[in-house]
Amino acid sequence: VESKTINLSGPQNSIGRPLRALYKKGVNEIIAHYEDPKIITAIENTLPYLIGFEIIEQDSKKCVLKNIAKVEENEFDNALRRLFLITLSLAQDSYEALEKKDYQSLQSINILENTQNKIYMFCSRLISIMGHKKFESPAVMYLFLHELENLADYYKYINNHIIENKKISITKPVIELYKKNIEMLQAVQEMYYHYSPDIDEKILKLKDEQIKTGTELLEKVSNKEIKIVHLLIEIASRTYDTTSAIHALNN
Repeated sequence: VESKTINLSGPQNSIGRPLRALYKKGVNEIIAHYEDPKIITAIENTLPYLIGFEIIEQDSKKCVLKNIAKVEENEFDNALRRLFLITLSLAQDSYEALEKKDYQSLQSINILENTQNKIYMFCSRLISIMGHKKFESPAVMYLFLHELENLADYYKYINNHIIENKKISITKPVIELYKKNIEMLQAVQEMYYHYSPDIDEKILKLKDEQIKTGTELLEKVSNKEIKIVHLLIEIASRTYDTTSAIHALNN
């Protein structure tokens, strides 16, 4: 789709959603009309997430966002590797901060989630543009990306919970559960690039172990740690869910 015209209104924090949706859809030009001139601020705040787009025209009632970057086919593979890297970095850096009880650094680590969102959106856009020319099953690949994007959100939720509860102390069993979580995510990356039923077995075993351990921990940990354990159990389940898409992509 070359161009799309939209009318923007409503709360500032909702303005970016239709812009991001059109970007992921593969639109090359977005003509945005609005009554409230303050909406341009929300558009400008969304722009960093739209890789390759710039505002080329703007007044008090309208602005035009246009893609000025040429897309190369190999960009998807590079971007996906970066998506994996950033997701793992977010998890690993957060884990190391918890292990060292360096909770102050979690706020800056969370910035990685914003970067992960940008790369996820860029990958989604490339799927829309390339479609079946590159992907046998574009919808399955999109689902896989969406699952990865969700994982970063959950790691951020854990960090936010710790930041909000300043006197919280993360106990060793919870940190060990977190470590298993990262091991599982690393196995998913390995399975994507080196597809093997043996790796799938390993991921299933790790998932079952984490859910069993996490469920037992819910009876033992402090009230403030309960939410963290719940989130780690959810991450384990969602990490395992990514393997369904990997199977579909390889069979």
